[in-house]
Amino acid sequence: MRVSGDRAHVDIDVVVTQQGKGAEEDHNVNQLGESRQNQQPGQSTGNSRMTKAASHMRVPLSWLDREEPPLISYLHGTLKRKLLDRVVVDVAGVGYEVFLPEFVMRTMEDLPEGEPIELDIYYHVTDRQLKPILIGFNNSHERRFFEKFISVEDIGPQKAARALNMSVSTIARAIEHEDVALLRKMPGIGDRTAKKMVATLRGKLAEEALLRDDGYAPLGPVHPSGPSSEVRADSIDILISLKHSRADAASKVDAALKRKPEVETVDDLILEIYRGEQAGVNGR
Repeated sequence: MRVSGDRAHVDIDVVVTQQGKGAEEDHNVNQLGESRQNQQPGQSTGNSRMTKAASHMRVPLSWLDREEPPLISYLHGTLKRKLLDRVVVDVAGVGYEVFLPEFVMRTMEDLPEGEPIELDIYYHVTDRQLKPILIGFNNSHERRFFEKFISVEDIGPQKAARALNMSVSTIARAIEHEDVALLRKMPGIGDRTAKKMVATLRGKLAEEALLRDDGYAPLGPVHPSGPSSEVRADSIDILISLKHSRADAASKVDAALKRKPEVETVDDLILEIYRGEQAGVNGR
């Protein structure tokens, strides 16, 4: 299969070779309007012949964004490498890079490389960020909390992963008790977002508030971490895919970061670039 295309659509070419009676086996390949390659002159029609069907479709990217089970929901393997905010998990010889929120990374401090590891996974990919991101958790309770957490307006998966520096039970209790001051100690969470968290999630986190984890909360103020170099690089790649030159893309990204250095996600950075472009157009 070959997949290519622009930011709105993808072209899919599929070639299927199989042994059988021919037309009956080929029928399923022709679903969704694919056009089958015509049989070549002189090709055998016996029961043992090889049949080949080729199809070509141009489909919207939204087809790939349907609500279906995630491609990766759980990993069980060996801890291959431990980095600042992520780990590499070796599963049957394949290395998976998994981002870990700070509260999950704390539980890995005493786990040496080469030891078995199990992680529940939140799988994230969008039409604007085609590179899949895996975010790992110790158990399904933590992952379900994360899924509730990102339902808050202006909190996407990457921003949420960087913000979760406290234990799930601590954050859940802070939301239930409307403790905005404690919530503001999370990186990238200001007063407005903390109040949105309370408004959106209060009354929905009783289970998480009772979760028996380490109950960790930071003692002092937390300084915003700002965007990572990967966020900058991914934003530049998106602009290049939209027909900007590399130099122009880098210039726009750096200008947006100068205007708003607190942005932490690709989506937020692209939005700030767009706003800067609109301000420039309207100011002419």
